[in-house]
Amino acid sequence: MQNEQTLFEKRIIRSAIEFTRAYREHADDPKALREAHCVRTQFPALLKPIREKDLFAGIMEKASYLVKVSVQGFDETIVDGVPITEDAVDTGDPASTLGPRIQQAGYCVHSEYMTYLAQQHPEYAAELKELRAFWEQENTWRRFNEALPPELCEYPMQSILPYTLREGEGPILHIGSCRIAGMLPDYDKLLQRGLNGLADELIERGKRTQTDDEKAVIQAMLMTLDTVKSACAHYAEEARAKMKGATEKRRGELERIAGALDAVRQRKPESLFEAIQLYRLYAVMAETFDCGRMDVYLGDFYAHDIDQGVITDEDAIEMLTSLWTMIDDYTVNSGGRLALGGRGRRNEKNADRFAIVAMETTRRKRSILPTMTLRFYDGIDPAVMSKAYDVIGEGCLYPMLYNDDRCIEGVSRIMNLPMEDAVNYLPLGCGEYSLNKIGIGSPNTALNITKALEAALHNGRDALTGRRNGPETGDPGTFETFDQLYEAFREQVSCLARISARCHDIEYRIEGADCAFLLNAILSEDCIEKAAGLIEGIRYRGGCAEGFGGTPAGESLYNIRRLVYEDKKYTLPQLIAILDADYKNHEALRRELLALPKYGNDEPDVDAMVHEVNRFCNRAVAEAIEGTDLHYYIMSSVNPGGVRLGYETGASADGRRRGEAFSIGNSPLAGRDKNGITALFNSIIGTPIENGGYITNFKLSKSMFDEENRPKTEALFDAYFGDGGQQANVTVVGRRDLEDAIEHPEKYPHVLIRVGGWSARFIDLEERIQQEVLHRTLY
Repeated sequence: MQNEQTLFEKRIIRSAIEFTRAYREHADDPKALREAHCVRTQFPALLKPIREKDLFAGIMEKASYLVKVSVQGFDETIVDGVPITEDAVDTGDPASTLGPRIQQAGYCVHSEYMTYLAQQHPEYAAELKELRAFWEQENTWRRFNEALPPELCEYPMQSILPYTLREGEGPILHIGSCRIAGMLPDYDKLLQRGLNGLADELIERGKRTQTDDEKAVIQAMLMTLDTVKSACAHYAEEARAKMKGATEKRRGELERIAGALDAVRQRKPESLFEAIQLYRLYAVMAETFDCGRMDVYLGDFYAHDIDQGVITDEDAIEMLTSLWTMIDDYTVNSGGRLALGGRGRRNEKNADRFAIVAMETTRRKRSILPTMTLRFYDGIDPAVMSKAYDVIGEGCLYPMLYNDDRCIEGVSRIMNLPMEDAVNYLPLGCGEYSLNKIGIGSPNTALNITKALEAALHNGRDALTGRRNGPETGDPGTFETFDQLYEAFREQVSCLARISARCHDIEYRIEGADCAFLLNAILSEDCIEKAAGLIEGIRYRGGCAEGFGGTPAGESLYNIRRLVYEDKKYTLPQLIAILDADYKNHEALRRELLALPKYGNDEPDVDAMVHEVNRFCNRAVAEAIEGTDLHYYIMSSVNPGGVRLGYETGASADGRRRGEAFSIGNSPLAGRDKNGITALFNSIIGTPIENGGYITNFKLSKSMFDEENRPKTEALFDAYFGDGGQQANVTVVGRRDLEDAIEHPEKYPHVLIRVGGWSARFIDLEERIQQEVLHRTLY
């Protein structure tokens, strides 16, 4: 008898064959109709069976596919826990455009998995070989690569041009994906109207269509809603089939799943359980890894069921615990962002009630995901803030705190939005800002700010290899003033920011030509009214470059200004030569650089330089949209990519050695903040609010949340946010616990760490990141 996994593998093989047939048969149709026919073959085939522990249906493993339409398709070497070995994927085709570990959007192909399944199921080998050859030519990622003009590839960009990295070697600009990450559909609209309500809206809009393309989009959206209903029916049938032989308790759970799925096919949800079920299945099919404003779209259902005595809080926590488990098991660590609180909610009281029970679920479960954010503001219910500090104080990491009274204004300025639209800002998985239901802003590139300074010190070249990394900005030996050096640095950043924005613009153009992204377009504001796909119809089409190394770049510029241009202790060529030698035979100079004021210690001059670098870089990225069709372009500073990009960067004038990690996000380099937490707060408060999402990590001792100290800790954070602090990631942990966890990991599976843009169990982190966390100052 074939096991469940074997049956699933055969199902996705047959789905890929049918998908390809539909794509070919409808090649001359409008793109939206072609996509709708393809999606009909994609689902429910890619949906995985209901697991024994789940209270809801709706699972899709991110890499379990051969070909699909997606906003974010992963191409990984482990699928369903099975390693896809090198032998299994060696095709002997050196010309393949699909490099390892890319993320795709549009028509996505998982070539390695195709070859692997051909070996596991030889009866399909010939068809899969032909499918692979076809889709390696037809996928959207390939078209994106082919559309890049030569002038954009003048400088190396990892993942597009071959780049073999050694310690200290790397590009300024990374382009690692062609994706639409961080989709934030309008799940409130989905649950308030239901599938039939959405269909009614489409039918009414269809009466006003004027062009064949508009008619095709409306027809395709209606077909896609029918596909969602088919997925509901599929899972309802499966749930009832699994009742045979199940325990009495499990039969009741499965019957509830089936009943909810039957209900939401016919009408809008009427209970919290039905609302969660419809949300979960639609989110899985749309492949949206972030959860959006869950307190808004589930708050009314929760309040109704509690007030009517339908459920208790314990019932709600049981439901949410199951949902949290499904999110944690089937979402990448950099995803799963769930938002609570914030201005602009239509149902503030009910949403706050839900927020409290959601935080209690997280306190009990202590899972990595969902990543919980609390947007607070002057006037938020004090009970919500009190619960947040309860959960944070127990070492749960969440919620991360965002000050709406600063962040909304900053988003309005950097994205050039009216305030009524800026209230829709939400941090994505790593903390990059995007716009709930009205915008897309995928973070697809990375800018190494310290590497840009290195290039300015080498006339546009890599310090280690001499390879061209950026524009020629002049022989640094001729820089007689600090302003000349700073201008060279600015041009390096601006040049690569313009390339980054153009690449993002081309990506949207190619993706929009291929796909309508129907599942997401249906729940994105303006798409139905415009009768347009996601790319054409969304109100704001933006993008994000992840910035790394802003703090070491700012500290380095400060040190250079002091020692070279003010104190005149060294010439710039002398300092550059010492940096290129990685301080060999110059430890005294390195100690001198390390002894100079550092960010995070309330030292006004160095703080001002770090803030100036951040201000300029954000503005340079924002201005890079000129000549593109982007509505906005922002830069974030959020995640531990600074560990990797630090490895690719030579020694810097802040005292960093070649290859050493950067600080994470807007935090000081681990251990350099030595003047106390108030000094650290005072440094961070000056961070320009015009940014694309900056995070700061605070590592606090458990004693700061004990009965005696907690009021003081809350007052401290009240002062920080009252003085202009924008955000805080708080980890409450003991240093001895971390040290012991390195030696005895089996004793510490419960210790969670906010690494930067994502969270992890401390024992699962690679050694370099463990050491970075360990050496953060503990307050």
